[in-house]
Amino acid sequence: MPIIFQYGSNCDESRLNDESRLAGRATDLGSAQTVAKFELAFNKRRQGDGSAAADLIKRRSGGRRIWGVLYEVSQSDLQKLADQIEGPSYRAQNIRVEDAKGVLKTAKTFRVRREKRQEGLWTSADYVKHIVKGLRAHDIPEDHVWYVIARAELANQAATHFTCAQTEIPKINELRGLLLSPKYGIRHWQELSFKHEAEWQRAIDIVENRIAERFVSWIDDLIPKKFAGFVTTALDCLLLETLHGFIAGGSTKDTRKAYETVLKNPPFSFSKQLTDAFYEGVRNGIIHDTETRKGWKIRMTPQGQIVETDGSGTYVLNRTMFHGALKSAFSDWITTLRSGNQQRRRNMHQRMEEIIKRHYAI
Repeated sequence: MPIIFQYGSNCDESRLNDESRLAGRATDLGSAQTVAKFELAFNKRRQGDGSAAADLIKRRSGGRRIWGVLYEVSQSDLQKLADQIEGPSYRAQNIRVEDAKGVLKTAKTFRVRREKRQEGLWTSADYVKHIVKGLRAHDIPEDHVWYVIARAELANQAATHFTCAQTEIPKINELRGLLLSPKYGIRHWQELSFKHEAEWQRAIDIVENRIAERFVSWIDDLIPKKFAGFVTTALDCLLLETLHGFIAGGSTKDTRKAYETVLKNPPFSFSKQLTDAFYEGVRNGIIHDTETRKGWKIRMTPQGQIVETDGSGTYVLNRTMFHGALKSAFSDWITTLRSGNQQRRRNMHQRMEEIIKRHYAI
């Protein structure tokens, strides 16, 4: 049976399987992402109110891989999609996609015919809501959901039908919700009751993604670059203090204690003297003065330990090794959470609740 890839309002399974469409005959196969990069556009005029439906535009450069939903349908329903639901303005074509398990597949999708594309159209919040609902039901990363919303807002900002477009923009914006991390919104956290192990694992996923994508991945990108010692070390200090907040169960008010807690333990195993020297010479120096204090040097050249002293007794920090050790500490903490450490879990939960109350209250 044919497999179709839907990226517009039919991402919402209840819409595609509505009695007016395929009446429950489409089988949801889960989420998928295009292999090629496209730009999502709203450029096909819909019947009725004249608002725009979605399209995939292939540019010479730029764009992104587009998320959508795969369905299995009969040959007759594929024909109904082409003739009645998508309509003659769309052209059916094969597209390569990667499903949620990483399996590459060829599916049918529908893109607007070049001669039917129109600039200056507005799109409705109700239409976009179906896309957002379908994507979120399939646990698509929130950054892509926000991309869809942003593209809809951009279309309406450029629309020639000013009144309709301006009316819809705030409604579309309301679909965003709030992001805790690139993959998860605040709703993902608030849906958890924390009564079952699967929900604790989900909560750990959220916190791990928040820290990994806000700090770790960016530092990873910068670490190999020359002259990035100060910026990577500054970011690693923020990462350390963030990690300590979740470990301790509250915001890091006593920053010296945070460094003592993290740096005295493996994989650092710093002495009290070295921890104090790092705190004053590196952390406080870079954060407050944008330079190290007391002669500390930051290098990327290989050395035997994270911190060594040169011939004059000056401390030399290997930023690559420091970042690697901090990543290991983060990974070890995640492992203790996943293995069921109740105190660590309570502290993690408490810290995230504190963050939400302080910064995400509406």
